[in-house]
Amino acid sequence: MKLKKLVAMLAAVSMVFGLVACGGTKTGNEGDKTSKDEYDWSAGADASGGEVTLNVTTWRAHDEAYYNEIIKRFEEKYDWIDVELKLTADSNSYYTNLQADMMNGTAPDVFDSHPGRIINYVNEGLVVPQTDFDYVDTLTDTAKKVSFIDDECYSYLNAYNYVGFMYNKAIFEKQGIAVPKTPEELVAAVNKLKGAGYGGIVYAGAQYGSGLATAALYISVEGDGYDGMMLGIDNGSITDISKVDGVANAMDTIALYGKEDVFYNAYEGIGFEAGMSLFAQEKSAIIYGGSWAIGEKAHYFPNVDVGFFPVPTYANNGKSFAEAAQSTMIYSGSKNLGAAKLWVEHLASAEISEYYCTSAKMMPVIEGVNCTFEGAEELVTNVSGYAIASSNSVFKNKEYWESGLGGILEAVLFEGEDWTAWAKRFASELEEYDLANE
Repeated sequence: MKLKKLVAMLAAVSMVFGLVACGGTKTGNEGDKTSKDEYDWSAGADASGGEVTLNVTTWRAHDEAYYNEIIKRFEEKYDWIDVELKLTADSNSYYTNLQADMMNGTAPDVFDSHPGRIINYVNEGLVVPQTDFDYVDTLTDTAKKVSFIDDECYSYLNAYNYVGFMYNKAIFEKQGIAVPKTPEELVAAVNKLKGAGYGGIVYAGAQYGSGLATAALYISVEGDGYDGMMLGIDNGSITDISKVDGVANAMDTIALYGKEDVFYNAYEGIGFEAGMSLFAQEKSAIIYGGSWAIGEKAHYFPNVDVGFFPVPTYANNGKSFAEAAQSTMIYSGSKNLGAAKLWVEHLASAEISEYYCTSAKMMPVIEGVNCTFEGAEELVTNVSGYAIASSNSVFKNKEYWESGLGGILEAVLFEGEDWTAWAKRFASELEEYDLANE
């Protein structure tokens, strides 16, 4: 089969096409959606049915203290509901166990997931709609984009993580470097820092993969344009990505960064902790990573006066990339749907959203909610707009083309390849294998 050949060809340049906490995205085939009218939202919603045990699970074991406080406040308000929290620190084990529990019909009432997996659960009828929940009207538009499928909301997105550059303010001031706003300004800043004995840009761990390139693409093509490109590639109506508005800006941006070698030597072998250590020791004045690390500066780089700026691109549109964090969903087989709804509404309340985002050092998704950790105000000030990750669209052929697109980004950014040649090669492969008719 032709598609099998395409998979083999693209495997050589495969990558996990995602950022930081998001990890890779997974999608399923479109299936029947279960109507919200079929669910009993009264179950466990009051004390008339007796005591209720609500089972909740997440992989975010590092947030245990915050969850315990959130549970405490919830149980004080709804004293007939006892929340049992299960934490699994390893996300691979978490999803393996969750899948097994779902197959056995024993899944927890409420569970967290990376946003890219939402479609799978919806298509398999494993989660219930939250469209009529009160919090939905308070979500930002970009949060709705992540949580909605076919005009139905299926998840509560807990937070955002801005992805960009953290920099050492004291070193920048000492070297007379202004915060870069264009690709050329970033290259000039790195070259000046190198000349002064500092290293180049450090990646905050291998989990970022080609995240800088991916962020440049999101920013340049922007949210709706990126969605259109993804869907167009998937349905075969787009083969030549160089013709998509904004792609040339993104590719030219990352090509410049690759050509000018803006990275710290041997960046590929630097893990997260090592990258943070290099920044803390002032071996490098710029580190690429998630904005939550600014909130954790007391741990990672306590003596550094740190700032943040988004990835400069030739699009020059004032946008930046905001990564969606975890999403909370309600299992369709729950016997306590009413109690589960109360829990999700509790999480999404302004009070709890502000508490969680401030504690976990993340950006809120609820309109009008601010977080108060050190550096949060500067993050918001320096991010004038943002393009969120692709919305929850249904893809048929994603596994066949995503690695090819990822290969282009990696080759251009890290190997100095000519992006137009890669784009032509990618277009010929997509045309040959005719995804529109698969």
